[in-house]
Amino acid sequence: MIVLDCPGAGLAVKALTGQGKIIIGACTEQQHYSTKFSEYFVPALIDKDSDVNGDGRISLLEAFTSASKGIDEFYRVQSLLTTETPVLEDNADGTVSRQPWRYEQNNTDGLAASRFYLSGK
Repeated sequence: MIVLDCPGAGLAVKALTGQGKIIIGACTEQQHYSTKFSEYFVPALIDKDSDVNGDGRISLLEAFTSASKGIDEFYRVQSLLTTETPVLEDNADGTVSRQPWRYEQNNTDGLAASRFYLSGK
């Protein structure tokens, strides 16, 4: 698992991509502004509200989804132009997904992250 919380994080995805790697970027390669991703992602890793499937554990995908929604809400409430769009790559194709929670419908990234847990519980 690699988490890049920096401007232009999406630029590094292709270079870092590979089998068995889950890469999370705070923003796309076109977004070059400071990010707030960690402010939402780190708490989401332990927030019980992130556990949307109710299995008692928070997957990397659930935390990513929660953080993405939190960031969207922040920009909406503040009436600011969105300057970061979190992305995830976990199928080794080098192309990021902006909505990996839709991996079953879109046949894209998200499956590996949905099965990755930081706790062994």
